[in-house]
Amino acid sequence: MTGGPGAERRRRIEAVFEAALDVSPEDRPALLERECGGDAGLRDEVDAMLAASDRAAGILEGSALKAASAILSGSRQERIGPYRVLRRIGRGGMAVVYLAERDDGQYRRRVAVKVLPSGAEDVQLYRRFLAERQILASLEHPNIAHLLDGGMTDAGLPYLVLEYVEGQPITEYCDRNRLDIAERLRLFRTVCEAVHYAHQNLVIHRDIKPGNIFVGEDGAVKLLDFGIAKLLNPGLFPLPVPVTRTEHRALTPEYASPEQLRGEPITTASDVYSLGVVLYELLVGRHPYRFTRRSPEEIIRAVCELDPERPSTRVTRPDPPTGGGATGDTSPATIGQARSTTPDRLQRRLRGDLDAVIMVALRKEPGRRYSSAELFSADLGRYLDDLPVTAHRGSRLYRVGKLVRRNRLEAAATVLIAVSLAGGAGLALWQASLAGRERDAAEAARQDTQIALDESRAVSDFLLGLFEASAPGETQGGEVTARELLERGIARVEQLDGSPVAQARMLDVIGTVYERLGEYTLGAATLGRALDIRRATSGPRGVDVAETLSNLSLVEVRRGDYARAIALAEEALDIRRERLGATDTLTARTMAELAGLLIYRGRLDESESLYRDAVRLQEATLGPDHPAVSSTLIKLGLSVHRRGRGEEAEALLRRALDIRQRAYGAEHAAVADVLYSLADIIYQNGGSLDEAAGMYRRGFALERRASGENTMGYVDAASRFADFLSVTGFLDEAEPAFHEAIDLRGRLLGADHPSVSELRAGYAAHLARRNLHADADRIMREALPQMMAGFGPEHAKVAQAELNWAIIRTALGDHSHAAALADDALRIRRQSGGGETTLVGLTLSDIAALRVATGDFAAADSLYRRSLEIVLRSYPPDHFDVRGIHAGMADLYERWGRPELAREHRDAAALPDRISGRGRSASRTRDPG
Repeated sequence: MTGGPGAERRRRIEAVFEAALDVSPEDRPALLERECGGDAGLRDEVDAMLAASDRAAGILEGSALKAASAILSGSRQERIGPYRVLRRIGRGGMAVVYLAERDDGQYRRRVAVKVLPSGAEDVQLYRRFLAERQILASLEHPNIAHLLDGGMTDAGLPYLVLEYVEGQPITEYCDRNRLDIAERLRLFRTVCEAVHYAHQNLVIHRDIKPGNIFVGEDGAVKLLDFGIAKLLNPGLFPLPVPVTRTEHRALTPEYASPEQLRGEPITTASDVYSLGVVLYELLVGRHPYRFTRRSPEEIIRAVCELDPERPSTRVTRPDPPTGGGATGDTSPATIGQARSTTPDRLQRRLRGDLDAVIMVALRKEPGRRYSSAELFSADLGRYLDDLPVTAHRGSRLYRVGKLVRRNRLEAAATVLIAVSLAGGAGLALWQASLAGRERDAAEAARQDTQIALDESRAVSDFLLGLFEASAPGETQGGEVTARELLERGIARVEQLDGSPVAQARMLDVIGTVYERLGEYTLGAATLGRALDIRRATSGPRGVDVAETLSNLSLVEVRRGDYARAIALAEEALDIRRERLGATDTLTARTMAELAGLLIYRGRLDESESLYRDAVRLQEATLGPDHPAVSSTLIKLGLSVHRRGRGEEAEALLRRALDIRQRAYGAEHAAVADVLYSLADIIYQNGGSLDEAAGMYRRGFALERRASGENTMGYVDAASRFADFLSVTGFLDEAEPAFHEAIDLRGRLLGADHPSVSELRAGYAAHLARRNLHADADRIMREALPQMMAGFGPEHAKVAQAELNWAIIRTALGDHSHAAALADDALRIRRQSGGGETTLVGLTLSDIAALRVATGDFAAADSLYRRSLEIVLRSYPPDHFDVRGIHAGMADLYERWGRPELAREHRDAAALPDRISGRGRSASRTRDPG
């Protein structure tokens, strides 16, 4: 079975529609006459779709489509970058999509290439294309199609390279495989998970329909096409957020929510509505509304004004014929057959709970729907488990019936016993007792769900108000900056006094965004306020309290208060273990967060143990090849490497790389951070420097293609790449990388931001390696005071900058200033680490090297010996940093005229030529996290 005559009819309509889009408006009548012949119904359907397309997405002129279509013109196949175009496979609201194959000799892989046509010169459209690239780069989920590459064609047209998904629209897949209702619901819940993940990242899809939900032959679901998605997280897209004006609403009217068609502000509830339409079609085999002409006017009136029929009613009624007598729907018998049942049984299955759930999702008012895909999916899960659904405010008898259905054997046995022993009176007492227990359980579940519903509605209203302009022209042409949104958000939070749960949730979101923008003080204050509200409303051990504790812990790390960060993370872990259980994935994530913090205090045994527990938990609950496992493996690998087990660390990182590449593809940006960490380990293990540098270059290229150059992710990658190149001796290549990173970070955060000063301090260390000490000194004189003002004078990053400046001042002969800087750095590290940690030991070795440079060999000898004693408490003798200390001591004894000791320590160091003495320790931030 291939979907029945209705599916075949629909494919025919779409084929003619696609063909009509490829020709100019003046050539369309001839094409439609030829393709439709005497089928008036087919012609009416296509004409209606063309009119709706022109109305909703009238931004593409015929010349633009011709320019895009010209990619395949002529007798030869064209290329887009390293990809050979095979054929056109679709056209979205703003771009044309081609099937292509990479054939540049690297490897072969079929991909989907999305090209913005020439002639689409609207600035907002171009920004939206870039926004789609950033959205896809930020969404790393197994059920969302992955971004692989991007760039510009030879003709100057921007393009994206996406994972090519072979499969069918979810409705056709389910019909073809005759999936029953339960199987369809389980598949649909996977779609909800992907949509909820996007919503958690503050991305609204806005074009959810069967054609954008593909299912492969293996049953894997992929959510496609974020071309008109709304980006609610300003930190993801540093350019002014593109506002979707009416003339740019390239949506699919039949699946759009009422507020979308009216041009009103959009929230996550809009995607829930579209999900409701998709579920309706999956279960009923028909659209919720009856259309006769499918004209834009008819669709808008139906969606905005008419109430859809309940699924259990609609499934048994044939649709009225369209013009010409054609019909796009199948008979009730065929619909039932595609669901492995009969029409009567299907109607009974839909009646009641499924009717209620779908009708809640399709409510006209956004605030009365499920306000999140997660809540929608949760109600479907309750239905599958025979639990009361929140959409159905059932009676006591309804709840008792649910309990009986969940426990059929126990209920039947109890009834028989009751009848035989006590007759009607005994049975009545049993029913009363059963109803009471079920009432209490159902009431508790109802109250929990109602709290979640109330919170989500308040949050939806908050977002709606945050991202809409209060009057025409308020946003100066529709451009809203990240900080303007945050300031507007803080002001609107005060309006949520009546909904403290929602107020705390939005303060949590805003505080997290502040952290991502480098505004650590504002982030800590905002999250601290969220924590106070959550403790007051949920109690000190609430699950939501743990969430804010975890977020605040990260901000405290950024501020350099490691003791407070650890205390917050430990409290979050205790709560999650208590409330969620030791096997919950959130518990595993918190374990990994705490493990990373413990390194700052030198608690390496505890850290490694927590990382291993987190990996085991994730493997057991998510599967060994889940991307979340790879993230924890990276951290475990780095932890193991710090303890001197280089080969084991490299094996863990290579496994993480394999998981990421299989989950996302070899060209996805998610591969980049694994490559960076693996390159560091290979280099520090004495492996191939060329291999390590090649991994950095590959990862940086992936980051550039996927994220673009105007994002914090790209800037962080650029600065890390520049530092690696400088430390490993690629000084000429590092120079432009530093300049690019400094320039971009300054544009994104402002020239006076402490993170920009931090990067400039790193560049000063690079100049010192090039023996440009005067230039390096001039930069440090400006950068260090700015870092102290922004981060605070006791921050770990200030300590690193002071050490680097001490090296520079020593080279310039200012030994007293250098000594003062080094002593202050040591003081900060002792204070932040809580004593003589490994980091303090490594700082002593840096100071010892300065004493060698000034000729104070006795002081250097004492400092090196103390450094080695401290570091060997945590690291084995062959650890990279231990060997570095030995190399420094060998240099000391050679200058001091003690060759036997020099030879002894040179043998202990056994370092490649590229890592010797000061070259290693002069530069890289000794930051264990």
